[in-house]
Amino acid sequence: MYKIDGEIMNILIVGTGYVGLVQAVALGILGYPVVCYDKNKEIIENLRKSKISIYEPGISKNLKKLIQEGKISFEDNETQAFKNKDIIFVCVNTPIDEHNNIDTSYFYNAIDACLKNITKNCILVIKSTVPIGTANNINKLIKRKSKYKIDVISNPEFLSQGTALKDFLDTKRVIIGTNNIKSQPVKIIKNIYKKLNKPIIITSNINAEIIKYASNSFLAMKISFINEISNICDLCGADINIVSEGMKLDDRIGDKYLSAGVGFGGSCLKKDVTGFINSAKQLGFSPTILESIISRNNQQNFYLVEKLKKEHNLTNKTIAILGLSFKPNSDDIRDSIAIKNILELKKYNCNIKVYDPRAMKNTKKILPELNFCNTIEKCLKKSDFCLIFTEWEQIKRISPNKFKKNMNSAIIFDGRNCFDVEKMKKCDIKYYSVGRPS
Repeated sequence: MYKIDGEIMNILIVGTGYVGLVQAVALGILGYPVVCYDKNKEIIENLRKSKISIYEPGISKNLKKLIQEGKISFEDNETQAFKNKDIIFVCVNTPIDEHNNIDTSYFYNAIDACLKNITKNCILVIKSTVPIGTANNINKLIKRKSKYKIDVISNPEFLSQGTALKDFLDTKRVIIGTNNIKSQPVKIIKNIYKKLNKPIIITSNINAEIIKYASNSFLAMKISFINEISNICDLCGADINIVSEGMKLDDRIGDKYLSAGVGFGGSCLKKDVTGFINSAKQLGFSPTILESIISRNNQQNFYLVEKLKKEHNLTNKTIAILGLSFKPNSDDIRDSIAIKNILELKKYNCNIKVYDPRAMKNTKKILPELNFCNTIEKCLKKSDFCLIFTEWEQIKRISPNKFKKNMNSAIIFDGRNCFDVEKMKKCDIKYYSVGRPS
């Protein structure tokens, strides 16, 4: 609980995944005690012992400290969780289903639990990324199903896995969507975030929903754009690194998300672009630019393997895979580009050896037949080819001599441009990267 204008407020976080845990820990750091609710009893029991099921820098250490200070507690009983809560942050997952639609079932289950169990007027804050118009739908549900006054606030997150806690505490902006800009609930939510000392934009719910989709779609577009340019560089012998450096100096373009590679994976960008596409189509609009982002990325994801297949026979070869997580500083393999390519390589009866500092445990759950190596050296040992999918620092620091010493033949296909082309050439390594001369 915390006080706003002298009134005690009780805060509940619904969902204990990436968004929920970061929200809880960050609010705890800012001085706001919170209760975290998840219906999974095992997850809650582990959290009470400071054990988390995800890897996200800074979360585990701060969580343990905040539990000891009594600023974070956990609840798996639905009735108890929602009882006497003033502010409820809904932070559950909204994944893509098998039909390429956004699955909002977890979200609406959380809303139903809220409407069924609240015991007083409250503020319902939507942190989950939801289709356009969701907040308006929730307001209609509230009118039909609840006797309490519930103010719906859209408060999208702008977190990147691997830096999520830092992204929250050093955010570039806070978005608060509402149907009543001058209401007391808006003032309360605004005051929570005031300690961040960052710009706060107060707007309509629907504007807030679109800001989230548009922001992530723009970032995804930059990635797909630079990858398309890198393919052109490949064909004419240009160097994408120099091209992108020349672009970045224009402050209208900026210096972020312009590194060529094998595209984006993970549970966020593709999902949000897809959600935006679906919402646009439901409005009768054909979002051709958004659709091309997904199309370009799907092709780019297989850039390495396609290049490898053109150059070499893969049958019965031993292939070292460096990097399994969809990005560094994460153990998340959802929509992992490495996993997609491993499944393609398995068609050629390859012996696939893999290394990742964090994601091997999760990978074992879905591909237990792979040869898991606890060091880079073991992964490279007697391999015919090496494919790099994730730019972990441990991988970027590999000495070229380590490839030469351990592999049958030092042939590297680098999907993240981790190494200097000239240095690899001097070491007599066959080095293929993205958008740079081989």
